[in-house]
Amino acid sequence: MAADLATMLGIYVYALYALAAYSFTYRDNSFFKFAEHTYVATSIAYNASVAYGTIRFTAVEPILTGKNFTFLIPLLVGALFIFFFSKKYFWLYRFPIAVIAGTGFGLAMSGTISAQFMAQILATIPPQLKLYVVHPTLGFQGMDTLNNWLIIIMTIGTLAYFFFSIPPETALGKAARTLGIVGRWTMMIAFGSAFGNTVMTRMNLFIGVYKNLLRDYTSFIGFTVLILVVATLEGQRAKKAEQKA
Repeated sequence: MAADLATMLGIYVYALYALAAYSFTYRDNSFFKFAEHTYVATSIAYNASVAYGTIRFTAVEPILTGKNFTFLIPLLVGALFIFFFSKKYFWLYRFPIAVIAGTGFGLAMSGTISAQFMAQILATIPPQLKLYVVHPTLGFQGMDTLNNWLIIIMTIGTLAYFFFSIPPETALGKAARTLGIVGRWTMMIAFGSAFGNTVMTRMNLFIGVYKNLLRDYTSFIGFTVLILVVATLEGQRAKKAEQKA
């Protein structure tokens, strides 16, 4: 019984916040603000508790038990954040910011250059990218060969689009401009695909939310009625405010 009650409560809370979030498509209303504020408050509280647990078990307990005193350094650096609220000693606040920014940028750039930048460059250079694809048993693969040539042409075209050092009236400049047109079309196709993929992902989430709501039609109907009532009251309140103005 308790499990069923908890499950039903979870369904109603889920429906409440889903419909509250989508009520913003009508207009900004109190129903949406309630969901927004409680979501932000819950997220902050959860992240604060996780941060507290991480600091406690990773740094504080090893120091108190005498296992590792080197964690005193990051704890002291982190404690300098408190000087954000001091005008006189605000300069101390810059030290932890510098450490976090420098470490974060260094790790991000090393991973990005290795996994994306260099990997993509190497993937467009033969023999990694074969100009003529032949399968051991199936023979010549026309589509794979065409795909590899398109990668090379589109990569060169995109690079040529951003190359402005050659005078456009020269033969090399005209060739670069022609390749730049290919690069522009390549970028438009890439941007369109990325945008379409983003929209498709959001629509999948939207459909998934309402599938979950429709699994229990009573919660969907009940909270649909609730959101209509709230929207009506919100509209009446807005009309009264306009009449007073």
